[in-house]
Amino acid sequence: QRNSAAGQEIERLLLGPGPRMGSNKKKEVIGMEAWQEKLDAVNISKEDLNCLVLNFLVIEGYKDTAEKFAKESCTKADVDLNSIGDRMQIRAAVHHGNIADAIERVNDLNPEILETNVGLLFKLQQQRLIEMIREGKVRGFPLVLELSSLSRSKRR
Repeated sequence: QRNSAAGQEIERLLLGPGPRMGSNKKKEVIGMEAWQEKLDAVNISKEDLNCLVLNFLVIEGYKDTAEKFAKESCTKADVDLNSIGDRMQIRAAVHHGNIADAIERVNDLNPEILETNVGLLFKLQQQRLIEMIREGKVRGFPLVLELSSLSRSKRR
């Protein structure tokens, strides 16, 4: 479950929180009263709400707050709270365009994340190529072919 959560977090960093490409789902626009009715109809347990809050704190990197909240609410985190620092370094690397560093850090944290989530690895490699193009490091196809063969060989 940890691999999945970490992979989803990295994927969220790359793709953003919105709908994924290819999603034809239209957003439903509702008024304030209808929203309030729907909100009032939701029955959520305190435990589920605590898990949601803790998950937010972990994803956003509030380690100290997450630790205190988990302790005070008697909520068990799905991930090791000590890994939050590593996660934030990965996030910073992605945000700064240091994709190779992000990939290396993910593999240091847990190599299974990228081994089991080929789509995420592809998105990271794709972003790495985009950053290389931005930096003027790509002058032709040899590098593109090298990157694609690297991706394939790591999956085998």
